[in-house]
Amino acid sequence: MQILKFSGWKIFFLSSIILLMVNACKDPDPVNDLEPFQKDLYISNRDASVNFSDYKTYFLLDTLQKIGKDTMSIKKNYLTEHLIIQAIDSNLLNYGFVKVNKDQHPDVAVVASVLRFKESVPLSYSPTLFGPGVFGYASSSEFGFPGYQFSAPDNFGFYSFDIGSLTIDMLDLKNAPSAGKLNVIWNGIIAGSANDSLVANPQRVLTGINVLFEQSPYLKDGK
Repeated sequence: MQILKFSGWKIFFLSSIILLMVNACKDPDPVNDLEPFQKDLYISNRDASVNFSDYKTYFLLDTLQKIGKDTMSIKKNYLTEHLIIQAIDSNLLNYGFVKVNKDQHPDVAVVASVLRFKESVPLSYSPTLFGPGVFGYASSSEFGFPGYQFSAPDNFGFYSFDIGSLTIDMLDLKNAPSAGKLNVIWNGIIAGSANDSLVANPQRVLTGINVLFEQSPYLKDGK
């Protein structure tokens, strides 16, 4: 009977090869093996009763709003903030909207906000939904629309937000009453792209903004 002999380094080498082969055959984890940008979630919502071809002009708030029970802990990143506002502006212009000042009676107002909390909330959860002072969140007067509470359609649904999400709300000014509620007619959410420094990776959130508008061709064609 022939006895096979292996030195220690050969056994170690063969074991390493086998281990590599086993690891190579393992299926990727559907969550943990994702790249950071692949974990982002893009959600767009609309008021189905609205024909967006009726809306031509917009006013864009030029600062990001900070939403949370401790907004002071959300640090500003002014370069990223500028890039985000610029990306929203560019998409609206590409969709045929005309930018005007607030005192020029725009058809819609657009507000972008960073969310910092974790709980199940309406998909269009934003300072616009709660009016002045509710739960300690910002009031509508901070956006230049004092005396209003904002609301969204029931069909916007719910989602559990984590720390680090961006929301974009489009508010109906064209049909605004003299007082009462301003309706959110479109909303986009990028969940997972922001962190304590406001945005973990600017390109992630900029990509997300573009995806939200790509998901919403009705903003351009009205259908």
